[in-house]
Amino acid sequence: MNALRIGSVLLAACLLAGCELVPRGDARIGWFPGKLSGDIALDSSAGGLNLDLVRTDVNDDLGLSRSGAATMGADLDTELGRVSVSYLRYSDNATGSLSRAFGDIPPGTNVETTIDIDNLKAFWTFDLLANDTFRVSPGVGVDLFWFDATVRSITALSAYENLEVDVPMPMLFLEGEVDLGAVKAEIEAGWMSLDVGEFDGNFVDLDARVRYTGLSALELFGGYRWIALDVDGKADNQRFDANLDLSGFYFGGGVHFGAARREGSATLARM
Repeated sequence: MNALRIGSVLLAACLLAGCELVPRGDARIGWFPGKLSGDIALDSSAGGLNLDLVRTDVNDDLGLSRSGAATMGADLDTELGRVSVSYLRYSDNATGSLSRAFGDIPPGTNVETTIDIDNLKAFWTFDLLANDTFRVSPGVGVDLFWFDATVRSITALSAYENLEVDVPMPMLFLEGEVDLGAVKAEIEAGWMSLDVGEFDGNFVDLDARVRYTGLSALELFGGYRWIALDVDGKADNQRFDANLDLSGFYFGGGVHFGAARREGSATLARM
């Protein structure tokens, strides 16, 4: 998977950048039974459809629902700040009946939908406010989305539509952490509204989790992830407009190393 390769490259880039690593970091893997909701509108190949009138609900029309997949991530503290990388996947296959046209597929058609969404998030933050108990850390990064959906007729009518969209979205991030020793509460928030090439969109990415690190080098965690995408553009000369939410609780385990709090990091204010 290209997303995993990119994540490995990003981690390696941090190590090769000459950063003197402060001995703190973690790596984790978990299970994310995410739910996709919202709607997608796709113009016909001839063009000219009013996309507001042909919005296809991913649950009611396509039958998509909750689907479990692996999630993974890693964090490293350096003298120049904190580098975080995470990967998330949603994949589902379902059947439904279209209440509106989807591209060249007419309303009333029974369809089978296969959808894959891959997300690679990478960002850098620095400590704006920090002490032994909490920190507030702003920064910048990127959310990479690979979206691939195929909607195919399962009736006598032979018709299908495939929508593939790759969106690299630069983001503003804000991290917060409360460190109570073996229990740590963390939140990551990312946002951006931007016109990128053929795409115009608003993106929100929230991730809140609690980690238990009182098991020597091992840890357990649980959290909630919410990704909201409102993007319109053109793919293969067909206009589209997608308003989607991907959300759900997740849980898992991992390893951590290093001191409870880094020293000498890029902190503008210590309290």
